[in-house]
Amino acid sequence: MTPVSSPLVAAYLADLERRLADAPATERLDVLDAVREHLDLALAELGPRADDADVRRVLAELGSVDQVAAAMHDGTTRPPLAPTPPDDAGPTPGVVVLLVLGGLVLGPLAAPVAMALALAHPALLVGALVLAAAVVAWTGYRAFARRAPRPRRRWRIAFAVLLPAALTATVTVLLAVYTLPFVAVEESTGGTVQQSGVVVEDAP
Repeated sequence: MTPVSSPLVAAYLADLERRLADAPATERLDVLDAVREHLDLALAELGPRADDADVRRVLAELGSVDQVAAAMHDGTTRPPLAPTPPDDAGPTPGVVVLLVLGGLVLGPLAAPVAMALALAHPALLVGALVLAAAVVAWTGYRAFARRAPRPRRRWRIAFAVLLPAALTATVTVLLAVYTLPFVAVEESTGGTVQQSGVVVEDAP
């Protein structure tokens, strides 16, 4: 959806143009262009499935026609028309890499806690894994879902850490749980052989 294809946006722009009829032509065109740019970016972020409710929300965040006109007269047009709220933007690629690396380090550090739960009772481990999956899923929803409330920046930062941490912790725990029985059997077999050897040596 674009401002041209949305009747709500078209009506908003027409009202704004009428509201600015007495303003100098250059300033009026600047404001209208800034509003169109803002709406283009906001609706593009919502994607092709944006409906009238989404458009109304974007227009409400922008402000009424009177508020935009008053901002122009006060010389504060540009800040209200900023295309993307700073706190809604995701972290830069370099920051994402650092966050993922931090999550990869935190995961194995959290694995001993999960192992302690597994040794106490297997149900505790299952519950911990389900809880971790739910937390990661909820964080991902708040970070990237189209209808999730804003701001999203802090949720995207948390997701970049939690997802690799949860994955590495889960893999570490599963590997440990899988290998423990073989270690126990090997130690038990080794002890039997040694005892048998002692018995054979003491028999004569």
